[in-house]
Amino acid sequence: MAADYPADAARPVGIVLTAGHSTAAELAEGVLREPQLSNLVRRRIVSADHPGLFILTASAAPADDSTRQTGAGRFLRISQLIAAVSRNIASQANYTTLANDVRKVVSAIIAETVAAYIGVLERLFVVERQLAWTPGPRSRARLRTSAKSHLTDPSLATAAMGVTFERLKADPNTTGRLFESAAFHDLTVYASVLCGQVPHSRDSNGHEIDAVIVLPDGRWAG
Repeated sequence: MAADYPADAARPVGIVLTAGHSTAAELAEGVLREPQLSNLVRRRIVSADHPGLFILTASAAPADDSTRQTGAGRFLRISQLIAAVSRNIASQANYTTLANDVRKVVSAIIAETVAAYIGVLERLFVVERQLAWTPGPRSRARLRTSAKSHLTDPSLATAAMGVTFERLKADPNTTGRLFESAAFHDLTVYASVLCGQVPHSRDSNGHEIDAVIVLPDGRWAG
């Protein structure tokens, strides 16, 4: 059945499918940008004693404005952040750089928000941070301490960026970063058997080691 909403409300960007216990599902126009309907659906879900009442669908990129349902906004920010990490994979891009990248699509986001979301994605095993290696104070060159960001599976990065084989062939820089990320992933798996870690190393003179296997007893190889 069609949903009733104010005449001046924003146009719907999705549907709300209400299943309940009926034999035939009722289809209603969803107004995920209409806060009244969104909030009613959420309250009904919270108060229900069984799952499967609603299936909510919406545009993958709804307008980033104050009337948009907040849950959709979080999904948009996270999806754009994963794409930003993918574009900066295996680099020392900081939270400000990632925020500037995401801000091209989602205007209202700051570095502190990016840091919080990255923390969530790490706990969900979506993003993995490769810490910088600090072996000792003997080198005259100052070591960089910024971590690199990877997705736990490099294929996620290609999907998030929407790149094809032909595009990767034409962009050796991106292909090289994806290969570095894949190597880090595999080395991390192998090193974990020995309780080792795989940081990276780069100093102020530009000398860089993409991956250093460091064991608990201090031995290392890179």
